[in-house]
Amino acid sequence: MRTFAIQPDRSAARRLPGVALLLTVAAFVVFASMPLARLLQFSRGDFAGGQWWRVMTCHWSHWSWDHLLWGVLVFAVLGVICERINRARMVLCLAASAVVIPMAVWWLDPGLESYRGLSGLDSALFTLLLAAVARSAIAEKRWGGLVMSVLIFILFGGKVLYESVTGSAIFADPVAGGFEPVPLAHVVGAAVGLVCGFVSIPTEIGGYLSKAAVTRNILEPLSTSPQQRRPRP
Repeated sequence: MRTFAIQPDRSAARRLPGVALLLTVAAFVVFASMPLARLLQFSRGDFAGGQWWRVMTCHWSHWSWDHLLWGVLVFAVLGVICERINRARMVLCLAASAVVIPMAVWWLDPGLESYRGLSGLDSALFTLLLAAVARSAIAEKRWGGLVMSVLIFILFGGKVLYESVTGSAIFADPVAGGFEPVPLAHVVGAAVGLVCGFVSIPTEIGGYLSKAAVTRNILEPLSTSPQQRRPRP
């Protein structure tokens, strides 16, 4: 019986998913200091006053332990998987969604004064993984895998629709945490994840970010003198 599998970059499968793990730890560090969490959250007034860094940092601040644990758990699992499949694509997805999600909230939800949490990035990583499954299924003509991806995406859409209609969250408890769910962030994150999952990325990007390439292209030139360097065949 033939089995379905995503084919990750071989070098990626052997390396530590350092980006995902580092960003996961960062969320706990930020939560340990409420003043730091307030400094990093997306605040409409502060953002309008020129504190632009909040666009990127708001995702790592959270409202409650419940909010933190659900967001971090999903982020860690999906982040590790996506990074092992393709680190360059995963980093592109996180960077793009980290900027686009708060900007979408800024423009499309003017009544929302502040925003925190990893759930938008979680949605981006979720659809990025679905896109990886779909790409592999299409390339290998495994239509069962493609159908599975589509069905899971439809279920995700149902989750977002439920949150939009009811004003509650499936996992974290917004009432206990004292925050308002933002389904818009999940929709935008999912859209960014799909785009990053299907857009063509030059193989040179992934190769340059590999451990061997970093050693060859960056560390070796810094550690050797011009007289010691020899052209590679």
